[in-house]
Formats: sequence, structure tokens, C-alpha cells
Amino acid sequence: MAKDTLLIIDDDVDICMLLKRFFERKGYQVRIAFKGAEGIEIVKKEKIDIVLTDFRLPDKDGFQILEEIKAIDHQIPII
Repeated sequence: MAKDTLLIIDDDVDICMLLKRFFERKGYQVRIAFKGAEGIEIVKKEKIDIVLTDFRLPDKDGFQILEEIKAIDHQIPII
């Protein structure tokens, strides 16, 4: 059975690594992006099942990320 893939978008490296370890222990495959644009590119190229994002990033805010990801795949849950 394939594991769900979680994308974490956050510019704080420590938070990303903490969340990555936590979710991998729960059985998720985890991808990380430190900028909004990087996260959008991952969503374009890979099958992502859920996105966990920071609201304030150096290049985009949470609303921009939400809009762009929903334009690519409107069914991806975004937290």
C-alpha cells in the first residue's frame, strides 16, 4: 500500500525537520520546501496528498500558496 505524501512548506528549518520526523514516524512520506515557489513546483511535479504550510514565507503568503495549489489540484487538502 502506498503511503500518503505530505508536503511541508516553511522557511524555518528546525520546524521542518521536527515535523518531518514526526510525520515519517506516523507513516507519511514527507517532502519539504523552504519557499512558496519551491512548494508549488513540487506540487506540479509530484503527487502530493496533503500540504502543511506556514502562512508567512519570504516569497509568498498563505493565500497565494492556497490559490496556486488549488489551481493545480483543487482536491489537495491544505492546512
